[in-house]
Amino acid sequence: MAETKDELAELLSDGWEIAGYTVNMMAAGAQHYNILLRKGSSLTNFGILINGGNELARGATVLTPFTPKPKRGFFG
Repeated sequence: MAETKDELAELLSDGWEIAGYTVNMMAAGAQHYNILLRKGSSLTNFGILINGGNELARGATVLTPFTPKPKRGFFG
């Protein structure tokens, strides 16, 4: 099995602090963890989805600073 990097551990060791978290119960016993990370004026949400003891998904979403997506075409 290929070794995967632990992005959450890397963020914490890089100086990000946990500013808050929630745990949401979902259908069929799944749990979704939302961890709010802060570093200076930057905020990132790190989500982890677990079902039956198996991790299904994990990833970060940058909340601030806001970076708009590039426009695509005439109407954006």
